[in-house]
Amino acid sequence: MYQWGLYAAGAYIVVLIPISLLVAVLLTSPLRRLRHAAHSVSDGNLKTSLTLSSGNYEVDALASDLDQMRIQLIQRGDEIAGREA
Repeated sequence: MYQWGLYAAGAYIVVLIPISLLVAVLLTSPLRRLRHAAHSVSDGNLKTSLTLSSGNYEVDALASDLDQMRIQLIQRGDEIAGREA
């Protein structure tokens, strides 16, 4: 009886490790893309869009908010350039 419990626990672990790795990759991949795009914007490339469709509401909402911030940066820069001209 004890042996079956060990087999079940081992099978459970063998199944859960690949599933956990897959979930981790699916969650972190969009965040890595968003981070790369944010670095591009911080380097001055304001044409880089920060929107993405990851299927994760929180990540998509964060990307949308950051893209809105990028758009406002462009608008503020245009306003400042207009005042200086």
